[in-house]
Amino acid sequence: MRTLTLTLAFVLAICVSVFSQVPNGIKYQGVARNHFGEVMAEKNISLRFSIVDSASSGSVAYSEKHS
Repeated sequence: MRTLTLTLAFVLAICVSVFSQVPNGIKYQGVARNHFGEVMAEKNISLRFSIVDSASSGSVAYSEKHS
């Protein structure tokens, strides 16, 4: 009985680890402000997010742009 319980616990742990992967992308919220600190509501803006590899020459490892 103890072997069956340990086996089921092991299978459950594997299933949880397989289905708990991080989704693609980064979830974020933000507020765009101008140089006076005022909120830029109802304006079209573009954002670029980059992950820079600082261990080497500082090349961009990942970048995405949103409009």
